[in-house]
Amino acid sequence: MSVFKQIMVSFDGTPFSHQAVQKAFELAQLTNAELTIATVVGSYVPVIFDGYNYTNDPDREKVEQTWIQEAHAAIDRLIKTLKITHVKIHPKVVKSDDVAHGLLKLAIKSHVDLMVMASHGRGPFQRLILGSETQKVLTHSKIPVLVMR
Repeated sequence: MSVFKQIMVSFDGTPFSHQAVQKAFELAQLTNAELTIATVVGSYVPVIFDGYNYTNDPDREKVEQTWIQEAHAAIDRLIKTLKITHVKIHPKVVKSDDVAHGLLKLAIKSHVDLMVMASHGRGPFQRLILGSETQKVLTHSKIPVLVMR
């Protein structure tokens, strides 16, 4: 019996995340686990001019829907590059302005046993200024996280 039944990998389109998906896929093959490939899409925030109220802006919803569709298409293209054998893959697009929170919420909802994320190899000074979604997930996750470098 395998330790992992549900593996989730985050995918943001970067070369690092492509590598993480490949490794998560290989791990899913080895452990007979299902694989969720997750992308987080944030909200559209238009430039606000003095007195402009964008809360009812119809373009806002259109832009966000386009981003969600593009994220699904990117995951679909990625899946086609994998040499799929017996691994069941679940593509997921999450709408959240906090990437780490969106990933953690999806992981809990999907009963994930292991999360796989890429590290972009930033140094401590860059992490301090830029923040790191991987670091946030590591800090707040109760689920094991495998970080790919």
